[in-house]
Formats: sequence, C-alpha cells, structure tokens
Amino acid sequence: MADKELDTYLNDHLGGATLGSELAAQIWDRAEGTPLGPVMARVAPEIEEDRRSLVDLMGRLGTPANPISRRPRGPRRRRPA
Repeated sequence: MADKELDTYLNDHLGGATLGSELAAQIWDRAEGTPLGPVMARVAPEIEEDRRSLVDLMGRLGTPANPISRRPRGPRRRRPA
C-alpha cells in the first residue's frame, strides 16, 4: 500500500491492540476465582478477536505489520472462552 500515513496509523493501532489483548489475557489468568474472572472470560477473547480483525484488515489493504506492533508468538491464554 502506498499510503504511508495509513500504514503508520494501522500499525500504531495494532501495537495498542496487541498490548490490550496481552493485558486482558494476563488479567483473566490472575482473576480466576474472583468476581472479575467471569467478566474477563467474556471480555478478553473479544479484545483478541478485535485485534485479529485489525490484522485481517491490514492484510486485505496490503499494509505490512511492523514487527514491533505484532505479537511475537501465539495467544498466551491457558484456556478457551
């Protein structure tokens, strides 16, 4: 894609989405057995789904993901939703 500004914007958004997804997964893992646990069991997968939608959109637009903005390995959740 030739639109450098859009590439930059989408990669910035991907960086935030990746951080948010990782943080939600960590909170979910630590909240087990607390009132927050069921909330995070619902919210954390939704946040990850949003991040994946962004990655899909970037692929369709031909925007390469900056290595710093994307997750270096797969999801770290230990259990499914």
